Amino acid sequence: MKKRPPIAARAVAEKHLRRNGTLESVGRKVRGKPVGPWRFYHHDGKTLKAAGRFDEDGLFTGPWKWYAANGAVRQAGRFEKGQQVGLWKRWYGGTDQLCDVGRYVEGKRVGPWTFYDRKGGVRRKQAYAPKKR
Repeated sequence: MKKRPPIAARAVAEKHLRRNGTLESVGRKVRGKPVGPWRFYHHDGKTLKAAGRFDEDGLFTGPWKWYAANGAVRQAGRFEKGQQVGLWKRWYGGTDQLCDVGRYVEGKRVGPWTFYDRKGGVRRKQAYAPKKR
């Protein structure tokens, strides 16, 4: 039986441009699915909009970050098998002011979450119970 080459060897580089010619995204694909590191750009084609990795199945994996047009982080967290896991933080667009902070398990909010107003004050706290299967 022939051994398949590693995923990196089978990956094809992809560079997507918008109709106006600006860069939209850069990454690699295998069998039409994104794999490995990818970068997505705002409409100017220069400012990073999102960055992270895809696994061999084309699912989000590992740390990901999304950015506002001014370069400020809008959202940051981790994925496993395409689902949000662990600590996630969101900021009000284009600012360094937190919007909310909490944890995910298998793509569902769990435990204590804190929600902030635009001035940094705590708007509310809410506890999420794990969903029963």
